Amino acid sequence: MPPRARGTGLARRQSVAGLAIALFASGTDGVRALAFPLKLPLLAVPLPDPVVARLSWLTQTLAAGVAETTLDLLHIPVVRQGLTLSVGGLDLQVSEACNGCRSSWPAPSAASARRGDCASAPGRESPSSRSR
Repeated sequence: MPPRARGTGLARRQSVAGLAIALFASGTDGVRALAFPLKLPLLAVPLPDPVVARLSWLTQTLAAGVAETTLDLLHIPVVRQGLTLSVGGLDLQVSEACNGCRSSWPAPSAASARRGDCASAPGRESPSSRSR
């Protein structure tokens, strides 16, 4: 496992403090205007190791189950034992290194920016009101 990034708690504290200041200074409009810039640091910090471990196990189990079902549908004999698939005398193990948990964590911040959360400043049309 890579070493924990320093300052993860700092980003959370700064976001909460920023929300509190915006709420106090300009009410809910200020919070709405600063929502994206204050959420971005929360999305930039890595997930805690216990959460990553749990997600890794879940995605590995899901991948092994999908692979087993797919091979069964293709009428290929397969025996699954946990995360190991036995196919034609070969044992294939679903590896933690290939589950995508660490590489997919930046996706929420990219999707949030792409969706246009930063366009929700006062006086600008928000993405949710455009679709109505």
